[in-house]
Amino acid sequence: RLAAGEAASVKLDVRPREAGVRRGRIVLQQGDAMELDDVRYFTLQVGSAGQVLVLRDTATVGRGDETSFLMAHAVAPPGSAAGGGHWVQRRTLTPETLTPKDLQEARIVLLANVSALTEAMWQQLESFARGGGHVWVVAGELTSGAGYTSPSAQHILPAAIRSVEALAAPLGLQSASGHAMRDPFA
Repeated sequence: RLAAGEAASVKLDVRPREAGVRRGRIVLQQGDAMELDDVRYFTLQVGSAGQVLVLRDTATVGRGDETSFLMAHAVAPPGSAAGGGHWVQRRTLTPETLTPKDLQEARIVLLANVSALTEAMWQQLESFARGGGHVWVVAGELTSGAGYTSPSAQHILPAAIRSVEALAAPLGLQSASGHAMRDPFA
Protein backbone atom coordinates (compact mmCIF):
# COMPACT_ATOMS: atom_id res chain seq x y z
CA ARG A 1 0.00 0.00 0.00
CA LEU A 2 1.19 3.49 -0.85
CA ALA A 3 0.25 6.73 0.80
CA ALA A 4 -0.81 9.71 -1.31
CA GLY A 5 2.18 11.06 -3.26
CA GLU A 6 4.35 8.04 -2.43
CA ALA A 7 6.15 6.01 -5.11
CA ALA A 8 7.69 2.54 -5.24
CA SER A 9 9.56 0.41 -7.77
CA VAL A 10 8.29 -3.01 -8.68
CA LYS A 11 10.22 -5.74 -10.51
CA LEU A 12 8.28 -8.43 -12.34
CA ASP A 13 9.83 -11.62 -13.72
CA VAL A 14 7.96 -12.92 -16.75
CA ARG A 15 8.96 -16.27 -18.27
CA PRO A 16 6.87 -16.96 -21.38
CA ARG A 17 6.88 -20.54 -22.61
CA GLU A 18 6.51 -19.64 -26.29
CA ALA A 19 8.53 -17.41 -28.60
CA GLY A 20 6.99 -14.47 -30.39
CA VAL A 21 5.12 -11.38 -29.31
CA ARG A 22 3.47 -11.77 -25.91
CA ARG A 23 1.13 -9.27 -24.32
CA GLY A 24 0.01 -8.84 -20.75
CA ARG A 25 -1.86 -6.63 -18.34
CA ILE A 26 -1.03 -5.35 -14.87
CA VAL A 27 -3.94 -4.24 -12.70
CA LEU A 28 -3.24 -2.05 -9.69
CA GLN A 29 -5.65 -3.19 -7.01
CA GLN A 30 -5.21 -0.07 -4.89
CA GLY A 31 -7.15 2.44 -6.95
CA ASP A 32 -6.75 6.17 -6.86
CA ALA A 33 -8.69 9.23 -8.00
CA MET A 34 -7.70 8.62 -11.63
CA GLU A 35 -8.95 5.13 -12.50
CA LEU A 36 -7.60 5.53 -16.03
CA ASP A 37 -4.04 4.63 -14.95
CA ASP A 38 -4.91 1.66 -12.71
CA VAL A 39 -4.46 -0.81 -15.58
CA ARG A 40 -1.20 -1.01 -17.53
CA TYR A 41 -0.44 -3.13 -20.57
CA PHE A 42 2.85 -4.47 -21.86
CA THR A 43 4.24 -6.23 -24.91
CA LEU A 44 7.27 -8.52 -24.93
CA GLN A 45 9.25 -9.93 -27.82
CA VAL A 46 10.38 -13.41 -26.79
CA GLY A 47 13.18 -14.85 -28.90
CA SER A 48 15.11 -13.20 -31.68
CA ALA A 49 14.25 -9.67 -32.78
CA GLY A 50 11.91 -9.29 -35.72
CA GLN A 51 13.11 -7.48 -38.80
CA VAL A 52 11.24 -4.58 -40.36
CA LEU A 53 12.13 -3.54 -43.89
CA VAL A 54 11.43 0.14 -44.43
CA LEU A 55 11.13 0.73 -48.17
CA ARG A 56 11.68 4.32 -49.26
CA ASP A 57 11.19 5.71 -52.74
CA THR A 58 14.28 5.82 -54.97
CA ALA A 59 13.55 9.50 -55.72
CA THR A 60 14.30 10.37 -52.08
CA VAL A 61 17.75 8.77 -51.92
CA GLY A 62 20.36 11.46 -51.41
CA ARG A 63 17.89 14.19 -50.47
CA GLY A 64 16.08 12.52 -47.60
CA ASP A 65 12.39 11.99 -47.02
CA GLU A 66 10.44 13.07 -43.95
CA THR A 67 7.95 10.19 -44.13
CA SER A 68 10.53 7.38 -44.34
CA PHE A 69 12.72 9.12 -41.73
CA LEU A 70 9.84 9.44 -39.24
CA MET A 71 8.58 5.89 -39.83
CA ALA A 72 12.06 4.35 -39.55
CA HIS A 73 12.60 6.14 -36.25
CA ALA A 74 9.13 5.22 -34.98
CA VAL A 75 9.88 1.54 -35.64
CA ALA A 76 13.34 1.60 -34.03
CA PRO A 77 14.31 4.93 -32.43
CA PRO A 78 17.95 6.01 -32.25
CA GLY A 79 19.53 4.68 -29.07
CA SER A 80 17.01 1.86 -28.71
CA ALA A 81 19.81 -0.66 -29.08
CA ALA A 82 21.15 0.30 -25.64
CA GLY A 83 21.16 -2.55 -23.16
CA GLY A 84 21.69 -5.44 -25.56
CA GLY A 85 19.38 -4.70 -28.46
CA HIS A 86 15.84 -3.74 -29.23
CA TRP A 87 12.86 -5.88 -30.11
CA VAL A 88 12.94 -4.81 -33.78
CA GLN A 89 15.79 -4.75 -36.27
CA ARG A 90 15.27 -2.13 -38.93
CA ARG A 91 16.70 -2.04 -42.45
CA THR A 92 15.98 0.71 -44.95
CA LEU A 93 15.96 -0.21 -48.65
CA THR A 94 14.51 0.98 -51.92
CA PRO A 95 12.04 -1.25 -53.80
CA GLU A 96 14.65 -1.88 -56.52
CA THR A 97 17.13 -3.33 -54.01
CA LEU A 98 14.59 -5.60 -52.27
CA THR A 99 15.43 -9.30 -52.75
CA PRO A 100 13.51 -12.51 -51.98
CA LYS A 101 16.12 -13.22 -49.25
CA ASP A 102 15.25 -9.88 -47.61
CA LEU A 103 11.59 -10.92 -47.49
CA GLN A 104 12.44 -14.32 -46.00
CA GLU A 105 14.18 -12.63 -43.07
CA ALA A 106 11.52 -9.94 -42.46
CA ARG A 107 8.32 -9.86 -40.43
CA ILE A 108 7.07 -6.48 -41.67
CA VAL A 109 7.56 -4.54 -44.89
CA LEU A 110 6.78 -0.85 -44.42
CA LEU A 111 6.20 1.13 -47.61
CA ALA A 112 7.08 4.67 -46.48
CA ASN A 113 6.13 7.25 -49.13
CA VAL A 114 6.82 4.82 -51.97
CA SER A 115 5.29 6.18 -55.19
CA ALA A 116 4.50 2.82 -56.80
CA LEU A 117 5.67 -0.77 -57.12
CA THR A 118 5.92 -3.02 -60.14
CA GLU A 119 3.46 -5.90 -60.59
CA ALA A 120 6.28 -8.35 -59.78
CA MET A 121 6.98 -6.53 -56.49
CA TRP A 122 3.30 -6.58 -55.52
CA GLN A 123 3.24 -10.32 -56.25
CA GLN A 124 6.31 -10.83 -54.02
CA LEU A 125 4.58 -8.86 -51.24
CA GLU A 126 1.43 -10.95 -51.68
CA SER A 127 3.45 -14.16 -51.20
CA PHE A 128 5.15 -12.55 -48.20
CA ALA A 129 1.79 -11.62 -46.63
CA ARG A 130 0.24 -15.04 -47.35
CA GLY A 131 3.25 -16.59 -45.61
CA GLY A 132 2.50 -14.66 -42.41
CA GLY A 133 4.35 -11.39 -43.10
CA HIS A 134 2.78 -7.98 -42.64
CA VAL A 135 2.67 -5.11 -45.15
CA TRP A 136 2.27 -1.59 -43.79
CA VAL A 137 1.62 1.33 -46.16
CA VAL A 138 2.30 4.89 -45.03
CA ALA A 139 1.28 7.37 -47.72
CA GLY A 140 3.31 10.48 -48.34
CA GLU A 141 3.65 13.23 -50.91
CA LEU A 142 5.11 10.83 -53.50
CA THR A 143 2.47 8.10 -53.08
CA SER A 144 0.56 7.64 -56.34
CA GLY A 145 -3.01 6.41 -56.05
CA ALA A 146 -2.71 4.71 -59.42
CA GLY A 147 0.34 2.79 -58.17
CA TYR A 148 -1.75 1.16 -55.44
CA THR A 149 -4.86 0.19 -57.44
CA SER A 150 -3.38 -2.49 -59.69
CA PRO A 151 -4.94 -5.97 -59.42
CA SER A 152 -1.81 -7.29 -57.70
CA ALA A 153 -1.82 -4.46 -55.15
CA GLN A 154 -5.50 -5.01 -54.44
CA HIS A 155 -4.83 -8.64 -53.50
CA ILE A 156 -3.23 -7.45 -50.26
CA LEU A 157 -4.49 -3.91 -49.66
CA PRO A 158 -7.81 -3.42 -47.84
CA ALA A 159 -8.84 -0.48 -50.05
CA ALA A 160 -7.78 1.36 -53.17
CA ILE A 161 -5.93 4.66 -52.79
CA ARG A 162 -7.56 7.11 -55.16
CA SER A 163 -5.41 10.13 -54.37
CA VAL A 164 -3.35 11.64 -51.61
CA GLU A 165 -4.69 14.97 -50.47
CA ALA A 166 -2.46 17.63 -48.93
CA LEU A 167 -4.32 19.48 -46.19
CA ALA A 168 -3.89 23.24 -45.91
CA ALA A 169 -4.10 23.32 -42.12
CA PRO A 170 -3.74 20.74 -39.34
CA LEU A 171 -6.94 19.04 -38.24
CA GLY A 172 -7.85 18.64 -34.58
CA LEU A 173 -10.67 18.28 -32.11
CA GLN A 174 -12.17 21.36 -30.56
CA SER A 175 -12.42 21.18 -26.80
CA ALA A 176 -15.93 20.49 -25.61
CA SER A 177 -16.69 20.31 -21.90
CA GLY A 178 -18.41 17.20 -20.69
CA HIS A 179 -17.14 14.99 -23.53
CA ALA A 180 -16.71 11.36 -22.42
CA MET A 181 -13.26 11.05 -24.05
CA ARG A 182 -11.89 14.00 -22.06
CA ASP A 183 -13.73 13.58 -18.75
CA PRO A 184 -10.93 11.51 -17.12
CA PHE A 185 -8.50 14.37 -17.74
CA ALA A 186 -10.73 17.17 -16.42
